[in-house]
Amino acid sequence: TVSAGASVSPATGVAQDFTNAVVYTVTAENGSTQAWTTTVTVQPAPLSSAKDILTFELAEQTGAATIDATGHTIAIEVAPGTNVTSLAPTITVSAGASVSPATGVAQDFTNAVVYTVTAEDGTTQAWTATVTVQEGTTTTGVAEMLANISVYPNPTVDYMQVNGLARGARVQLIGLDGMLLAQSTDATTETVLVDMKQLQSGVYILRVSTEGAAKSFRIIKN
Repeated sequence: TVSAGASVSPATGVAQDFTNAVVYTVTAENGSTQAWTTTVTVQPAPLSSAKDILTFELAEQTGAATIDATGHTIAIEVAPGTNVTSLAPTITVSAGASVSPATGVAQDFTNAVVYTVTAEDGTTQAWTATVTVQEGTTTTGVAEMLANISVYPNPTVDYMQVNGLARGARVQLIGLDGMLLAQSTDATTETVLVDMKQLQSGVYILRVSTEGAAKSFRIIKN
């Protein structure tokens, strides 16, 4: 729209190429003119705040990782005999994001490892990755005194019974976020009961260790 009695060229409503500035000439009612230079810029796209881990893979895995996008946890099981002290996961994250430690870099998964994903806009999210060795194996080599350990029932509702313990063995119950939820004193009998009544339904890690060897079990609480 222009001043009363004036006209504009190019005319209103006519498409123009604004790759470069466009000059509009306004002619007043008395015939005088004024050039107006119009420049159009495109607003940059907003930076993404997405910071998800989309895939988490290990060459030694027995199946796909369980990725909890709400709790920001990753659980993955590896094959019998795997040495978890040096595993190099392949990780993909949201577009424009980065992850630290970086994908493909070996980590010690004896305990949970925290990965930090940084979104394109600079915001961050911590993800906790837990690796378990398939039941009946150890993280440091099969130890004679761990060979006969069994747990049942699995899945469970209230208690988990651990059998076949050697004297001095220690039993730990660990969440997928790496948090230690329960720990027994050094065993003096072959059987230990782990109370799980107060825990929420989900997947947990039960780890038995003795004399430098460890054996992990993936426990389901209904």
